[in-house]
Amino acid sequence: NEGALLPGLLTGDVWAGTFEVMDLGERAPWCPSCAEDRYDYATADRPSSSLLCGREAVQLRGGTGPALDLPALAARLRAAGEVMANEHLVRLRAPEAELVVFADGRAIVKGVSDAARARSVYARYVGV
Repeated sequence: NEGALLPGLLTGDVWAGTFEVMDLGERAPWCPSCAEDRYDYATADRPSSSLLCGREAVQLRGGTGPALDLPALAARLRAAGEVMANEHLVRLRAPEAELVVFADGRAIVKGVSDAARARSVYARYVGV
């Protein structure tokens, strides 16, 4: 029954036992993306980081620099620890942390709990 479907995006909070339906047909007047077609986070050219809650990991997002040469990075990192690589990413398991690097320079650093430490690990193995 088509009328039984909820329109929009359904989000749920399993811890609180609540859910919310966001109507995607309306534009929020307070939202820069909806009201002004500005996508600051998607187009940011400055490095940023986010602590991944409950994961002891930090996601690093670089600027809009050139794509990384993943095969060359994988070959260089093999001396530092266990490396797994494919056409999308390189993963290094080093004694101090696990590092997953994507071609666009984004990375997830596991085993750290703050952005400064994550940037230090990234700089040590990948470069600035």
